[in-house]
Amino acid sequence: MTIDVLLNAFTLPFMQRAVVAGLLIGIAAAFLGVFVTLRNLSFYSDAIAHSALAGIALGLLVHLSPT
Repeated sequence: MTIDVLLNAFTLPFMQRAVVAGLLIGIAAAFLGVFVTLRNLSFYSDAIAHSALAGIALGLLVHLSPT
């Protein structure tokens, strides 16, 4: 696999949008992560993550789309 094959994937518009979205989310998550850690709010994010996982599992159980 050459570098041309890898770079060719970035000529597709959806890949370009995916890279831009990933960079923006990474920057936003870095700033929010510092805020959450300094304010000792990490347990809130943990609770939200667990409730989201339970909601997805419940949705799959009753044959609903998780999205």
